[in-house]
Amino acid sequence: MIACISIPYFAAHVMRSAQDSKPMIMARYKGGRGKVYAACETASDMGVKPGLALSHARALCPEAEVLLASPGQTRRAVEGVLETLSEYSQWVEAERHAAQSATVYTDIGKLTPYDGQQIARQIIQRLAEKGFQASIGLASNKFVASVVAKRMQTGSTQLVRKGEEAAYLVGCPVTYLPLDAETARRLDLLGLRQMGQLAGLPRAALIEQFGTLGKRIHLLSCGEDTRRVAKYIPPITQTATCQFDAAVEDRFVVESVFASLSAELMLQLADQQMACREVLLTLHLDDHTELEASGVSREPLSTSSSLYRFVQQVSERLRPHCGIIEVGLRLNQIAPLVPRQLSLFDQPQVEALHTIMLGLSERYGVDCFYQVEVHAHAARLPEFHFHLEPVAAA
Repeated sequence: MIACISIPYFAAHVMRSAQDSKPMIMARYKGGRGKVYAACETASDMGVKPGLALSHARALCPEAEVLLASPGQTRRAVEGVLETLSEYSQWVEAERHAAQSATVYTDIGKLTPYDGQQIARQIIQRLAEKGFQASIGLASNKFVASVVAKRMQTGSTQLVRKGEEAAYLVGCPVTYLPLDAETARRLDLLGLRQMGQLAGLPRAALIEQFGTLGKRIHLLSCGEDTRRVAKYIPPITQTATCQFDAAVEDRFVVESVFASLSAELMLQLADQQMACREVLLTLHLDDHTELEASGVSREPLSTSSSLYRFVQQVSERLRPHCGIIEVGLRLNQIAPLVPRQLSLFDQPQVEALHTIMLGLSERYGVDCFYQVEVHAHAARLPEFHFHLEPVAAA
C-alpha cells in the first residue's frame, strides 16, 4: 500500500510566522525582474501562480506581503518531513518541486485498509504538530494515491482499494496527468478533459497522436503505474558557517571566508578519506533574507584549494543587494575518495602535456603533480640523472 502525503502551500507555511495573517507572495529575482516562486492560499485564490511576473502578481493581490524566496529553508523543511516519515517506512521519497506544494510518497507495506488508514491519521497528526496541514491518499500505486491526496481537503484520508483504480479515475480531470502545455492544449481541443475518456480510447490511437507520452497517459488513466517508491537514505553532509559581527560588503573579506570554510570542511573530509561532488552556498543578508546557489563538480573535490575555486565559481551566480551577516557552506554527495589512474599521454606534444599538467594541478592541487627535469651532465648513479620539479599552477 502506498500513501501519498500532499501538503498544499508548503513554502508559505514554512516562511509564515504564527502571528502573520496577511497574504504572502514569495519572489525570486533574475536579471532585475521578479517572478513568483510560491504563494499562500489567499493569494493563489486571487490568481497568483508560480512563474507569474511579480508586477502582475501585485496587481492581482495588492495587499500581499512580498518576501524573498528561501529555497534552502524550504528544502530543509522537506528533509524534516522525510525524516519523520522514515519512522513508518524505509521507502520514502519526495517529488522534486516543493515550492507551492509538497508531495511525498511512502510505501507502508501490505496492510489491511483499517491499519493503513490508522497510520495515515497518525502521520497527519505528526505533521500538524510541525505546523503542516496535509491530506493523504492510499492506493496500490503512486499515481492513484497522488490523485486521491490532491483531491481531498487537508486533514482527511481516503483509500482506493486494489482493483478499483480505473473506476475512481473515470471522472477525474486530465490536469492530474503529467502533461506539458502543448499536450494539454491538444487534449482540450479534442474534447478529452476527463481520464475516463482517455482510458476508453485505443492505446494505439494515443500513441499515434502523442508518441510515448500517449502510452504513458493512457496507462495512468487506466490506473496502471509501475513506479516504485525509492528507499530513503539520510543525506551525508558536512556544513560550516561563519557569522560576522557587522554586515560585510567587501568581496575580498567574503572570499577569505570562503577559503577558511573550504579548508575547515576539507580537513574533516580528509580525516574520513572522503570527497564531495555538490556544493551549496548560502548568504544570509542584513535584511533577513538569504541567497542560495549550488553546483555539482564534474570531478570529486578532495582538496581545500579545489573546493575554494569551485565555491568561487558558484558564488559568481549570487548578487547580494545588501550586506552579508553570515556565510554557510554545505557539502553534499559525499562519498569515499577513490584514486584513479589519469591518462596524460594521449597527446605526445610537450606543449600539450604541459597544458594538461597545469589544468590538473589547478583541479587537484599543486602538491600532487611533478614534472621530470633531466640533467645534461652524466652521473654515476641513475637516480641523479633527473629530479622531480613541482608543477607550478598558472
